[in-house]
Formats: sequence, structure tokens, C-alpha cells
Amino acid sequence: NLVGQGFEDPSRPGTLCPFPSAADTPVVGLSVILPVKNNGQWLAATLPELLQTLQARMLSDAAASFELIVVDCASRDDTYQTALDHSQAHGMEHVRVLRLSRDPGEGRALREGALRSRGRLVMLLD
Repeated sequence: NLVGQGFEDPSRPGTLCPFPSAADTPVVGLSVILPVKNNGQWLAATLPELLQTLQARMLSDAAASFELIVVDCASRDDTYQTALDHSQAHGMEHVRVLRLSRDPGEGRALREGALRSRGRLVMLLD
């Protein structure tokens, strides 16, 4: 199975939270999908700035809620753990990590993240 059964809850290792359904009503204004593979150092440097930008937008506009979905494409370095650390620090309501069992390519990774998003709008980053 490429995707697995849910998002790992970083505050309870090994515990999976179910994926939302495409039929669910959006609960955030913006979902940002970020696929990564073997980019732990880059992610550690980039996520704080990206999250700061999203949080600043939310503070200036109460309706600007967001979530960031980091799609880990079967990384062999610390990418997954780095993303989980940010999920724990910022809360699963803002940062969730989707771990793929193999690298399906960037397009499929973006699609898998978007299918599991909760936003009214979806932004794809590459």
C-alpha cells in the first residue's frame, strides 16, 4: 500500500489518525502540499520560514486558517523525523506528515497529499 492507514500522531508515536475523506467538509482555508524526498536538512531550514509566513497570514486574517501536509516520498534520511518534529511543535492541526512507502514521483505525491487535505483551497509546492 503506497499511502498507509493514516497520519502518525507525533505526540503518540505509532498511533495513526485517520485520513480525511474527499467528501468531508473543508475545515481550513488553505492546504499547502509539500512533497519531499531525502531533503531533511533543507526541510529543517525551510519549514520554520514557511510556517512563520502561514502563521503571520493567519494572525492578520482570522479566516486564513491553514494546514501544511508534508509528503515524504520514502526518504532514507531524517526527512520524515524532521517533518514529524515540526508536526509535534506546531500541532497536527497545522502540520501533518504523509509517509509514502515508495517514491511515486512528484505528481503522484502531490495528488496523494491533496486527496488527504482538509482545505477549501489547495496550494501545491515543488
